Amino acid sequence: MPSLAAISKIDFPFRIEQEKVKKCAQELFEPSFPQVQKMMSVFNNTEIKTRNFCKPLEYYATVHNFQDQNEEYIRISLDYSVLAIEDCIAKANIKKEDISDIIFVSTTGLATPSIDALIINKMKLNENISRMSIFGLGCAGGVAGFAKASTLAKANPDAIVLLVAVELPFYETITAKVILLVRVFLQTALQH
Repeated sequence: MPSLAAISKIDFPFRIEQEKVKKCAQELFEPSFPQVQKMMSVFNNTEIKTRNFCKPLEYYATVHNFQDQNEEYIRISLDYSVLAIEDCIAKANIKKEDISDIIFVSTTGLATPSIDALIINKMKLNENISRMSIFGLGCAGGVAGFAKASTLAKANPDAIVLLVAVELPFYETITAKVILLVRVFLQTALQH
């Protein structure tokens, strides 16, 4: 029966109070979506006190092109993944050479070569490691990754499966703004 040997969580360096994030979101979206005030109660209903960001809050209020953001996604994902993996290896009291499988889950950005391949190279993991990337599942990605890890471990009782799930708050502001702009556009089109 597979078992969970270790868990590691990385807190990003920018811990910000929920009220400050709420204020920033309102200021960011109000010019293009005047009804944003109606949506602000979402922040109050989550019961989240603070949020962790990998960049200062001001970063999200400025426009960044896709290439720059994706390069940052790759850099930060790789750096923090390696830290988390090293912590898990130490907690599980295993050698990195013993890892037989790696599953990498993310929806935040795109990478070719994939982040799991970059992790393997950076950490000098077994070159014959079995790897799997899971993309596009959002918040459900971690659970789906865990299900895959469990399946792999059941299929091979000697397997040591590493699951890495990374979601960075890079594209959230741009994506939300695009969604809101599309919604405003559709509402305008339907009224005419």
